Amino acid sequence: MTFGWMFLSTLGILLARYYKYLGKNKTLCGVQIWFAFHRPLMLTTSVLSLVGFLLILIRKDWKWTSSAINTNFAHSIMGILTIGISVIQPISAIFRPDKDSANRPIFNWLHRVFGILAFILSYAAITLAIKFFLQKYLWLIMVGWLSWLILVVIALEFIDYKITKNWKTESVINTQIIEKNDKNMFDSSFKTVILGLHFVISICFTFAIILLIWIK
Repeated sequence: MTFGWMFLSTLGILLARYYKYLGKNKTLCGVQIWFAFHRPLMLTTSVLSLVGFLLILIRKDWKWTSSAINTNFAHSIMGILTIGISVIQPISAIFRPDKDSANRPIFNWLHRVFGILAFILSYAAITLAIKFFLQKYLWLIMVGWLSWLILVVIALEFIDYKITKNWKTESVINTQIIEKNDKNMFDSSFKTVILGLHFVISICFTFAIILLIWIK
């Protein structure tokens, strides 16, 4: 579960939110590049969550965590809500309206809202689990990871704001248009660098936390 939500889902969400421009005029398996990666990343996250949930139930002899243990019980509730939403998301995507349908914007917003909700719940559940398993200062690793995610989102939002602002600004002089295009290309390249950096850092944080929990 930790691998799915810390590594796979963050990549899938970032691609959907900030990287739709990648291979814009190209397709992979009949769909846009970003979607060709987004779909399997999120689907794998859902599958891993379900498998992890079943393994926990088997280990616990199919008994639910007692509400007397506050941290564990809160973790279990947030976890089951996360898993439920993560299963509904890909199923609902099968029935999404066509691009030209009047209901498509409604679907997009609902898909986005529930996706973000599942992501937030998953991190709340992971944080509770880490705080339970990792004593003293070790759970601060999760704080570092969340800080990195916030930094990435802020940076990408700022870059997208700059790109959008440049495209909306109308220029009559051709040299100004060229300059704006050059700036947008630079910003897009910088976004790609951030994605690569996030890939490496997310692997490090994810496996560090998994290893610490495993040792515990």
